[in-house]
Amino acid sequence: MKVSLGKVVRKLPNKPGVYIFKNKREEIIYIGKAKSLKDRVKSYFTLYRSDKRSSFILDEIDDVNYVVTDSERDAFFLENNLVREHQPKFNVKLKDDKSYPYIKMTYQEDFPGAYYVRKVEDDGSIYFGPFAPASTAKNTMRILSKWFKVRQCDEKIDFKRKRPCLDYFVSQCSAPCTGFISRDEYRETIEEALLFLKGRDQELIKILKEKMENFASEEKFERAAQLRDLIFAVESLKRRPLFSSTELEDQDIFGYYREDGYVSLILFLMRKGKIVDRKEFIFENIAAENDPEIISSFVIQFYREFMNFPEKILLPFYPENLSYIKDFLKEIFHRNVEIIIPRSGNKLNMIKIANQNARISLENKFLLTGKDNLEEVKKIVGISKIPLRIEGFDVSHISGKETVGSMVSFFEGEPDKKNYRKFIIKYVEGIDDFYSIYEIVKRRYKRLIDENAKFPDLVVIDGGKAQLNAAKKALKELGIEDIPVISIAKGEEIIYSDLKKDGIKLESISNFLKLIQRVRDEAHRFAVTFHRKRREK
Repeated sequence: MKVSLGKVVRKLPNKPGVYIFKNKREEIIYIGKAKSLKDRVKSYFTLYRSDKRSSFILDEIDDVNYVVTDSERDAFFLENNLVREHQPKFNVKLKDDKSYPYIKMTYQEDFPGAYYVRKVEDDGSIYFGPFAPASTAKNTMRILSKWFKVRQCDEKIDFKRKRPCLDYFVSQCSAPCTGFISRDEYRETIEEALLFLKGRDQELIKILKEKMENFASEEKFERAAQLRDLIFAVESLKRRPLFSSTELEDQDIFGYYREDGYVSLILFLMRKGKIVDRKEFIFENIAAENDPEIISSFVIQFYREFMNFPEKILLPFYPENLSYIKDFLKEIFHRNVEIIIPRSGNKLNMIKIANQNARISLENKFLLTGKDNLEEVKKIVGISKIPLRIEGFDVSHISGKETVGSMVSFFEGEPDKKNYRKFIIKYVEGIDDFYSIYEIVKRRYKRLIDENAKFPDLVVIDGGKAQLNAAKKALKELGIEDIPVISIAKGEEIIYSDLKKDGIKLESISNFLKLIQRVRDEAHRFAVTFHRKRREK
């Protein structure tokens, strides 16, 4: 098990994020954050013998999942959210720690105050955060009192107080409790403070500069200098964390990535303003050709079975039949569900991160990269060297008409599209896939001989024994006997080669099988696309 986990670790991206360890029962046993997912998870294996706690964790690990984030700070908050939701048995600190702080603005009051709190409540106030480390919230509170003179006391504003408190005399409050500032003046300051907290820096700076110039023209240089200093202070505001929302939203965020015949969908579940779960779906051999149709079909199927309903659904692009989806969701949820395709702001950033996770998830599941993994291909096929260059062939036609062929090239386990080739079948009439394979293989490698070009390390044919023999016959007639050739039959997914005449049946999780399937499917896609374009012409 440790060896296979080692392969998983090597596939992890060198990006910030959260890693999730699961046991054989699919239970989450540990959640951690990392500046580099690859380096952090790899460290568990190096610590295995020397660190007792790591050895306990590793003894139970059966799978590693992860979420890529935009920054280490976002990973910090996402880790907190997931640990609180799932309570993994090996997580201690975050389960027992206090929650991260927020700043609460009691905007519903005539004279709002700003307060340092640990919990978001639905009380009409405006919340900002969470802040990490906690000192960030405290520094922000100091800016609110020093520069905006926002009160931070619980004093009842009834104007009965005759003398302000010490905060006023040290320039930390404008003393609305004594009537030293009018409601309109105080609310104007609050609006500026809200711009600051919301990160609308440019808008706030423009207002402050206009005020500063007015004070300077009136020769109120001390007040102008204060505004100048405030403009500098605004630059210290940090953006809100991506994976938390103070609006206590229940929303599902969809990420989407498609390559060749595969589609990857990632779903982040946000409940009460916090991401609490991540779901992953990967589909092969998708029949639908357009992305809106695929995501429309998935949304309907998913919510037909999934009973944890959100208030909002964030999609990366418009689905097909949007009005039908809304009606369908209303029928099963018994209320309206808002479907949003974000164009800007934090929601768009969440979609981008979800899309990025969908791409990485697909690459790690189906792409076989690196020489270490290609060692498996070398061993199973029984060849003398690692197959760095693999070429795959397929043909396409309709009832024997407009027959075309394709050749795709993979280098070190990844598509090398600049070396793809198309063939119009010249010498075959009617339906004859075997002779069509023979023709395109012979034409391909005769050209390489004529150009004195390098041969591939492995040839993959889409088909069974007959197609394999046709390809080998073409190579033999060219005098080429040192290129290993295999074929893979659709359906049963049996691989035929000289090593085992009866074929090789591999486990579906085999990295070798995934690579050969991908070469086969890419050759098929390339042939079908070429054939379709020929028909259209």
